[in-house]
Amino acid sequence: MLAKLAGGSQESGDSFDDFANYDYTAIHKVLEKNTLASFLNGERQTIGDVFLTGAVGFLGIHILYALLKNHSGKVYCLLRSKKDESSLDRMKSIFFYYFEINIIEEYGD
Repeated sequence: MLAKLAGGSQESGDSFDDFANYDYTAIHKVLEKNTLASFLNGERQTIGDVFLTGAVGFLGIHILYALLKNHSGKVYCLLRSKKDESSLDRMKSIFFYYFEINIIEEYGD
């Protein structure tokens, strides 16, 4: 497997050399503007709908709560069901555990 990665696949022609010779100019232009000063001095940008993964983890559930309270767009969450609990039931129980709020009654769909 490692040899295949190092040499690339015959079908695609990709190899590590292709990545080493990649032109990163466009990426560097974006990163040059991504500084603390531009964040502090820049104008506030609006965000659209949000796709949130990890929403039932400790950090994710708090991010979700902040988004639901302060954001007018939709928040889509990627969740897995557990053996005996649907993904929606997991979200409802974890949200209630941390915030004592029924997420469906308070925020709808």
